[in-house]
Amino acid sequence: MHRFHLGVDFGTSASKLILRHFEAAGGERAYLLEPKNRFRIPSAVSFEGRDIILHSDRDDALVSLKMRYAGEVTGNLGRHFYGDAKEIPWGVSARDLVTLTIWKLISVGHLSTVNILGHTDFKMGMTLGVPMSFLDDEDLRIAFLDVARTAYQMYREFGPLGPDRIEVQLGMELLRLARSQVENKPPISRTNIRNWIRSETEASMFWSFRSPATGRECFFCIDIGAGTTDASAFLINEDFRDDQWVKAGMCFFGAHSHPYAMDALGAAIDFDEACQRIRDGLVNAGRNAYRLLKDNGVSVNQWGKPKLIILGGGVFNKSLCEVLKWHPMVNFRQTVLDRLDLDVPPDLFRTNESKVKSEDVAFTSVAYGLAQIGEAVPEAARPNQVQPVRAHAIRTLPTHDEIYGD
Repeated sequence: MHRFHLGVDFGTSASKLILRHFEAAGGERAYLLEPKNRFRIPSAVSFEGRDIILHSDRDDALVSLKMRYAGEVTGNLGRHFYGDAKEIPWGVSARDLVTLTIWKLISVGHLSTVNILGHTDFKMGMTLGVPMSFLDDEDLRIAFLDVARTAYQMYREFGPLGPDRIEVQLGMELLRLARSQVENKPPISRTNIRNWIRSETEASMFWSFRSPATGRECFFCIDIGAGTTDASAFLINEDFRDDQWVKAGMCFFGAHSHPYAMDALGAAIDFDEACQRIRDGLVNAGRNAYRLLKDNGVSVNQWGKPKLIILGGGVFNKSLCEVLKWHPMVNFRQTVLDRLDLDVPPDLFRTNESKVKSEDVAFTSVAYGLAQIGEAVPEAARPNQVQPVRAHAIRTLPTHDEIYGD
């Protein structure tokens, strides 16, 4: 039976999906999914009569539902949500709309798999990306794990949702049934949580490792989405194998995530100050890294000239990118970083087998990392240890039932 894994980058304004086929002819293959011929799938939701419209492009659509739900969970809407908190009709909640949207995204993955294989003899798992700051908050971690489990249960129990709309009463009833079923399941083990929800920071760094553009050197990476900014500092290591040096692992030195990104920049009165607030993500990642480096002069010097990777919507704001180019560590603050544009990983294709364009990299790095099972991706939670990125056979990874079974 064929095995697939779906990376669900549920974004504040747009979502992205990448589907990994482990038993593809010639080796593993990852596919960029493009329902309606676009890989940036609207995350907004609107209402038409008593129908919920998912992936909505309408001007009156409810936006930033991911961040609105985070604000409701924490009781601090202003920290997470920048926008008009319009009333949601028919007693529906942001949690409901987020869960239905993720069910629909999983459904897109299922229907794409059927098109790729031409049959339904497969199993498909999925991982939902969340900001690192959400994983650090116990309430948000629990809330988004529950959303991921409920949405996946809806897929397993009710099948893929075909249309982009569902009647309110039906949607609420299916949500009630799925939540009841999840409540009766055993809790997810701590070691298995990364296969259900994973840090967007970890996911985006996996693309950096796989990209042909990167080698053995130090990097700062900043991913500026609509609602959150994730920054990290890491080193790619090499091993000498078969008479050549090959990339073998990543060492994470520091990471930082905060809910201030392009939405907040657009609403800011002082543009320069807002750019600095976004840059604070890099500064804090640099501070975390320096704590591990300060007692080793060789390591400190090694970080004197790292490369800078910019991802997300912020990559297209030239003024913001100018602010980000300065070295974030105070001892190198006069140094301008060289910016590195990532190449497309060699295993990533469109579903028609054509190659993905290099300009798509800025938006799809997170989904690419999420499309890999957690055991094959090094954790960002242990920044002082070098963790190899393992070449693996599918048989060395947990089975589908070990991850998603009861």
